Amino acid sequence: MRTLFVLLTLLVFTGSAFATPQMADIIIYGKRKYVLYEVPMLGLWDFEETRGYPLGDGRKKPPQFDLRSTANWDGYEAEFEIRDSRLYLNKLKGYINGKKQLNEQILPEYKFPTVATWYTGRIHLAVGDANEQTGELTSVLVFEIEQGLVKSLSFHEKMQPDWTWNGFPEPEESDDGKE
Repeated sequence: MRTLFVLLTLLVFTGSAFATPQMADIIIYGKRKYVLYEVPMLGLWDFEETRGYPLGDGRKKPPQFDLRSTANWDGYEAEFEIRDSRLYLNKLKGYINGKKQLNEQILPEYKFPTVATWYTGRIHLAVGDANEQTGELTSVLVFEIEQGLVKSLSFHEKMQPDWTWNGFPEPEESDDGKE
């Protein structure tokens, strides 16, 4: 009986060590495509609402995308671009009820490409290398975005970004447990 318990415990705890890496969005800058470390769609959609948490900051509930791959739990693919001092959402694709949906079919209130006015945060583009073990990036362009507009651009030889959906550090909790 004890052996069975140990085996089941090992199966439960080692299974999470083999999680599927998630597919990242793409961003175009200067005619080159890069992996997007941030998740600008989270400025518009609140996926926590779909997981049972309340909406509280004005973001919308996302469409009910089909789960077609464990490498894409959110169910959509997005392509962004920085040009003309703006962050654009060029393409949005997902499957809903088994049917491929594109751009205005998913966001009918927008005409594509559209300025991502819902996004305020940083965008980190690693034009050099990314060390997967340490999380350090080399030759990094950092765009400060406010409601879809590029407010500033800086260059860093090396850095380890805050790995959050909007590139900002996580807010620190106060002593009473509230932010």
